[in-house]
Amino acid sequence: MERQAFLCPLCNTPHNEELQPGTLQVKCKYCGGAILVPSRLSGLYIACPDHPESQSVGLCTSCGRSCCERCLYVMGGPPGATQYLCPQCINRALAKWTSPRPWDCLIGLSLVIIACGIAFLVYGSGARAIELSLNFMFWGVMLLACGLRGKTIRIGLPPTLREKRQEEERALKGSPGFTWAQCPHCGASYFYDSARIMSDRTVLCQNCDRRFSLAE
Repeated sequence: MERQAFLCPLCNTPHNEELQPGTLQVKCKYCGGAILVPSRLSGLYIACPDHPESQSVGLCTSCGRSCCERCLYVMGGPPGATQYLCPQCINRALAKWTSPRPWDCLIGLSLVIIACGIAFLVYGSGARAIELSLNFMFWGVMLLACGLRGKTIRIGLPPTLREKRQEEERALKGSPGFTWAQCPHCGASYFYDSARIMSDRTVLCQNCDRRFSLAE
């Protein structure tokens, strides 16, 4: 077995576990995503089905399809619960979440409740009938408003892995005290906090644990 360090392409956490010869994919212990071992370690280049010119970096959480960072969508959640979905699976998920059928059922139920309230008012008598009628009509109108509101909701696509990474990089670039550097030994790029930079302008790589000098 060989211990090789590389970054998880999904969450940028160093993966320092020992790799069996011929290992093509591993699971990140931090984000829980299924990631592909870099070709420099596995010896196999797996192209993205949608972008043949790009290397696949991870697998879809739902169907296991290999994807590059441009077509792997990030469904937010706590570490270990984040989902990474391919274009086909994210479209199916959005179609399910935005389906009008549940809202149509809610609207139908609200109309039945309103009709019951009207029936109590028309055919009932006494204060009790009026009270029931008002309660039924109140909740019927509330459910009707929720159903109509639900039908207008539109959910957009979540960010891709590349878009999420670019957003994080822009946020860090605007924050004082961070320096971007690429390790000359393993090629990993990180933003380093000023507290981690030594007085001689060297820093310990977060990926391979080797010290290197920061470019001026």
